[in-house]
Amino acid sequence: MVKKIAYSLVVIVAIIVIIAVILLLPPHLQIRRFDSSLPSIEQLESQLASTTGPSAISYVTTASQILPTGTLGHIGVLLQWPDGRTFLIDAGMNESDAMAFGKTMETVLGAAASQTFGPIEQQMEADINSISGIAFTHLHSDHTLGISDICAAQGEPATIFQTRNQAENQNHLTESGQQLIEASNCSAQLIGELSIKTIPGFEGLVAIAGGGHTPGSTIYATTIDGKIWLFAGDISNVMDNLIHNKGKGFIYSYLLIPEDTNRLEQLRLWLGNINQLPNASVLVAHDLDAWNNSGIARWQGDNMAESQ
Repeated sequence: MVKKIAYSLVVIVAIIVIIAVILLLPPHLQIRRFDSSLPSIEQLESQLASTTGPSAISYVTTASQILPTGTLGHIGVLLQWPDGRTFLIDAGMNESDAMAFGKTMETVLGAAASQTFGPIEQQMEADINSISGIAFTHLHSDHTLGISDICAAQGEPATIFQTRNQAENQNHLTESGQQLIEASNCSAQLIGELSIKTIPGFEGLVAIAGGGHTPGSTIYATTIDGKIWLFAGDISNVMDNLIHNKGKGFIYSYLLIPEDTNRLEQLRLWLGNINQLPNASVLVAHDLDAWNNSGIARWQGDNMAESQ
């Protein structure tokens, strides 16, 4: 009887392993194809040299949750140009999606219950129409679920900018994000093939091909008042791990989210070196404590230009 039970357990484990390999091997192989070169600080500064770049920066938080490692935030970055145009990086989530996401974190990590603040279009009200450009650090659902309602709330929907890798190379965790973009009222535009490129119509804002976390993970950089800001998405989940070159662990990077850990280390080292410069700061998407301590204020409507 014991032998039969042991044999059954071995069979069950073998089946689970086979299913895991079938599901996870293709995205692991896929993501390891994207390892474009990273610009030097001199190249980055040259690309950002502009007299017509953004003049203000703030962030809007759609939800937050206290984890054992700190406070997780679901954030949209808002860059404003002198003529009033605003560019949004990442779309956050509405209350129901944020609560559902939070329940998973409660179960898996023992996190506290999520606190929601309303979707971006609700918080910004009529000012949502100032957003004329949108981009995503990557297409996981916690970054893209808000896009449909944002575009629907606008009188003149914004343009969504994507690298070709982000728009055309999907895995099972990013397909739904791309589908949301394509189904939204906003139009989409692909940006250049180079590893670093300026967002068309938004001088002073560049996109850098990242990869590592997803095939289309993209880092955005800009300069405001002489300081370089880089928005790194989920290259790390916590800024302290980026600074100390600490990975996310085997379970996260190999079983939960198919990541290229070698590329992520390359990106952490590159971003960490930039973050040490006196005129530069790097921020990852979900570390709300780091955002609160960054000197960037939460979006406050007409006071956005004073958020520095």
